[in-house]
Amino acid sequence: MHLSVHVKTRKSTESISWLDETTLVVCVHEAPVKGKANDAVIGLLSSYFDVPKQSITIIRGLTTSLKHIEIPLTTEQCRAVGQYRREKKGGTA
Repeated sequence: MHLSVHVKTRKSTESISWLDETTLVVCVHEAPVKGKANDAVIGLLSSYFDVPKQSITIIRGLTTSLKHIEIPLTTEQCRAVGQYRREKKGGTA
């Protein structure tokens, strides 16, 4: 699964929210210094999607707030994520 991720650093609470089907906003505590914010984003996404940190790849945007990220998900995991997003929007399956 390829995602666009808008990263907001130095936030008091860490969170993930969906803007659309392939775009996330990820808020992290860390400042964008020496890759700490990137590590925090990968850690948060790892927990959210229940995949190992090592499997998440930042394809583009290592030094910017807009990142393109690849996360290897099974078909079942993709369906679960899609179902979750529809429920959050109040839609049906």
